[in-house]
Formats: sequence, structure tokens, C-alpha cells
Amino acid sequence: MRKNKYLLLIAAGLFMPFMLLAQWESDTRLTYDSLESVTSFNNARCVAASGANIHVVWHDNRDGNTEIYHKRSIDYGTTWGVDERLTTDASWSERPSIALSDSIVHVVWYDGRLGSPRVFYKRSLDNGATWGPDTALTSASGVAYHPSVAVTGSIVHVVWTDMRAGPQIYYTRSLDNGTTWETDRIITPAAPAAGKNLASVAVSDSIVHVVWMDMRASPQTYYTRSFDNGVTWETDKSITPAPSQFPSVAVLDSIVHVAYADFRHGSTTPQIYYTRSLDNGTTWETETQLAENYSSWYPSIAASSPMVHVAWPDNRNGDTSEIYYKCSADNGASWGADIRLTDNLSESREPSIVVSDSMVHAVWHDSRDANWEIYYKRNPTGNLGIAEQEKTLASLSRSFLAPSFFSDKIILRFDQERIEPLKITLYDIRGVPVFSSTYAFVPSLLSLNNTEIRHLASGVYFLCIDVNKQIETQKLIKLK
Repeated sequence: MRKNKYLLLIAAGLFMPFMLLAQWESDTRLTYDSLESVTSFNNARCVAASGANIHVVWHDNRDGNTEIYHKRSIDYGTTWGVDERLTTDASWSERPSIALSDSIVHVVWYDGRLGSPRVFYKRSLDNGATWGPDTALTSASGVAYHPSVAVTGSIVHVVWTDMRAGPQIYYTRSLDNGTTWETDRIITPAAPAAGKNLASVAVSDSIVHVVWMDMRASPQTYYTRSFDNGVTWETDKSITPAPSQFPSVAVLDSIVHVAYADFRHGSTTPQIYYTRSLDNGTTWETETQLAENYSSWYPSIAASSPMVHVAWPDNRNGDTSEIYYKCSADNGASWGADIRLTDNLSESREPSIVVSDSMVHAVWHDSRDANWEIYYKRNPTGNLGIAEQEKTLASLSRSFLAPSFFSDKIILRFDQERIEPLKITLYDIRGVPVFSSTYAFVPSLLSLNNTEIRHLASGVYFLCIDVNKQIETQKLIKLK
């Protein structure tokens, strides 16, 4: 595919250096109760985001027993609403997982209200304003725990560990946004009945990907997939060397990303490794070490092409446990430096990470306040996948350049003039177009000094250049 080469120059302020990815903002404390508030393991993300809407779930024992709580922001994480208790039964409820599709919020967890632990489901049809009843997803026989949920369109996928034949990985789905659910079924071989736990699920179009930690020989990460939205499943296979545990999976288009804890350096010093598949899980590349020389575990991974984001806790520098972060800007081919997200004398544990538009959102539980509390952190410009908000861009190849600066105008210089249609669109940080213009041909020089450009507020913007359906995207910084 031919790329349209261009040189982007800015009228003022070009002498200023700037990092490719902006810095993470300060920690935000989300809970203030006197007892423990705890996030879930990496397999079950506790944060979901779409545009301005950020949803966080956790379990909390402020009411005398552990219950599932929810909190939301409708302004990109700037401010937060009140804590909302989602479960009200007399028993315990733990380890929630959340997924979001448009304004429908899906939450799963396990609890003991019916005797043996079972997986339950709850949804909101109005972006978390109100919630429907609890629905039991698993059989009364056996023990079910550690669920993980993913959604695409109206199809909701849930996986968990179940003791009926096992422990084994079970699966169920809803085809109508959680209104009705199919009978659950096992998706791992019943023999050997070795430990299979902490399944993580991700979905892209009709392909469902599941990973989990498996003890059938020695601890390894196993993988299976369904090409038909969960109707049939392939034979599972190991995708990591032994010993490894605690995998987290993310997928976008045909690229499947898995982060996990690898124990090759000793049982007390797990380290974060990463592997990927470029062909929807058919073949897997050799693993890449992300965290070195210290104990690190429970990674959480998110992807928005070409960006891949991983967060995990580790104890480097003598810390009891702090949250660290690493990202790739080329779909996992190479990785940047570690970034420390927390810095206090207490423990920070079990992070979940998610991306939406240009933003990266992370939540975890933290003991800095003398008990476990939920904390949140965001990077407003840490994700370059904003161009995916325009559907015509989703399947096209794009290259992302280093950020530049402008004040009152933007000057574009193209390699040559050509008689091809040109469209220029400028997006704000939310993915909303703030300027758009079309041209019948590509000039050698184009100056954008419109009123809309001059009156923009200072901040981060994304310039999309579309030459006859060949697209490039550039991050820009507006200076006053």
C-alpha cells in the first residue's frame, strides 16, 4: 500500500522539545471507607472506558461482609460520582470484572449467597445510572470463581474457573446484551483434571480469545479460541515456556497480545514477559521480557493499535509493591522504558489498565491510607489510537510521527502536488473533530489559519491527513 509522504512544519514554537507520550497525572483516591476496598486479579479488569465514561468496580467490606461496588466518571476521569453498592445479599461477593459496550455496562463476580460460590452477572442499560437484578450464570453444583467478561456489540462472553470437572475453564455467552444466557459449558479438556485458573478473555469481531494458567504438567499459560463467537472452540495449547502464570490477554484486529508472570528465575522472583500472535492466535512469537531482576506479577494488558499498554506491581528498589507501566508504540514489536506509577511507602497491588480515545486509565488498590483503598490514574495523551474513532480508518495502515507545535496556524508541505482528493481533519483529545476541510487536489504547500484553528484552546490535538483514502495521523500541541 502506497503511503503519501509529507513534511509537517509548525509556524511557531518548533524549538521546544516534547516527549512522544505525555506524563501520567497524579493519583486520584476513589474510596474513603474505613475498611478494605480491593480490585481483582489481572484476568478480571476492574476498569472499563468509552469516550468520557469511565467505570470502576471492586469488592469492599465496609458493610460487614464483602460486596461489589461501582463508581463512574462521565468527564474522562476528571471528577467521580459516589460509590454505588451493586450487591445486597447477606453473603460475601468478590472479584468483579467489568466490560462496556456503548451505554451498556456488564459486571460479573462470584459470591456465596446460594451456598457454594457461583458466578453472577448484573448490567446497567443507561451507562451506570441504574442497574438491573443479579443473575446467576453457573450451576448450583460445583464451585465457580474468578470470572472474566468481554463484549462486542450485543454478544457478552464470560469465562471462569469451575470445579465440576476440574478445576477447568467454563464459558457462557449472551446474544442479547445480557438479557438471556446460554447453558454454560467446559472449553478445556476434562483430562487431565489439573488446576486451570484465572482465565482472561478478549474478543475482536467474531473471534474470542481465552488464556489461563494451567498446571497439567508444570505451570504454563494455555490458550484457546473460537472463530464463531463462542459456538465451537479449538483444542487448547501452551503458548509460553514453563513455569509461567497469571496471563492477561488483549486483542485488536488480528493481533493478540498476552502478558504474564514468568517464574524461570525462581519461585519467589516472577518477572513480566510478553508474547503476541500476528495471525489471530495461530502462531506465537518468542516471548519478550518486560520487567527484569525483581519480583513482578499480575500484569494487566490493553491494546489500541499501534499502542500496547502493560501495568503490573513489583518490588524493585526494596519497595513492598509499586505499580509500574510499560508501553509499545508498534504493536508489541519493541517496548519503551518502565514508568513508575506509584511512589509511596505502602503496597500498591493488582492494577487494571484500559484505553479509550487518546487516554490510558489505570486502577489498583493501595494501602497508603492504613487500609486498602481504590486509586485511579490517567495519562490523557498516552494512547495514539484516536484515529480509530473514525470507522474508515480502522483497517488502513497509518504511521505516527513525533508531536509538533502550533499557535495560530498549521503549515503542511507535501512531497509533490497531485490530482487526488485531500481531506484534513483535526480532532481534540476526546476524538471530537474541531476542524475539517476537503480539497480537490494535493498542493505542495497548505496553510491552515482558519478561525477555528486560531481560537482553539491550548492542549493536545490529532491531525488526520487523508489523501485518496491513504491516511496519516499526527499528534500536535497547541500553544498560546
